[in-house]
Amino acid sequence: MAIKMKDYFDFFATSDVEGLENVGISAYVFIIVGVLVTIISFLGCCAACTDNKCMMGTFATLMALILIAEVGVAVTILIYKGKAYDVVSQVMVKGMDGYGMDGKDGVTKGWNEIQETFTCCGVNNPSEWSGKPFQKSDPTKAPDSCCIASTEGCGNGKLVKPYTDLNQKGCLKEFEEFVGSNLILVGGVGLAIIFVQLIAVITGCCLAKKMGDKENYV
Repeated sequence: MAIKMKDYFDFFATSDVEGLENVGISAYVFIIVGVLVTIISFLGCCAACTDNKCMMGTFATLMALILIAEVGVAVTILIYKGKAYDVVSQVMVKGMDGYGMDGKDGVTKGWNEIQETFTCCGVNNPSEWSGKPFQKSDPTKAPDSCCIASTEGCGNGKLVKPYTDLNQKGCLKEFEEFVGSNLILVGGVGLAIIFVQLIAVITGCCLAKKMGDKENYV
């Protein structure tokens, strides 16, 4: 996320939509959580090797807290997933005004990345690029990334109906279909991770109890 999706995060952060200025931090939050889980898992290994009840109990507790936090995030995403479509639409519309402008490199790179990846043009259709600041003295200029055969300068004079040399599909619909097609895979991986962590919590609690019984027996 931090490397491959950097252009998308910059696209959201520089689109002038309030509340998305630091959206790129989310990738580093996942990295930090991954590091914490690794450290906590190492703690559990040490507890198992040394038969340390206190350490094993700490492992199970910390893992349970992370599991609860992850479930909370998943529930929040499910509750607000309907608003995601509106936010993405707003980001795209506002981003069009900053395309090709100074200080808006994230928006420019993001739009180019989206239009080239999904072979689309504009939020819903190519005509939405009309009247944008980047066109300056040429109102028929389209982004080069809109072209069916994308080359430097290929969009000059092409924003004229019926837009035969431009991709006809809107990017919002293509992006929505892309997310929808990968939703089951992402959800499945997420459930698998939560299931493994749940087993780790249960195992940790059982081992801690066993270690406690062993100490009492001794």
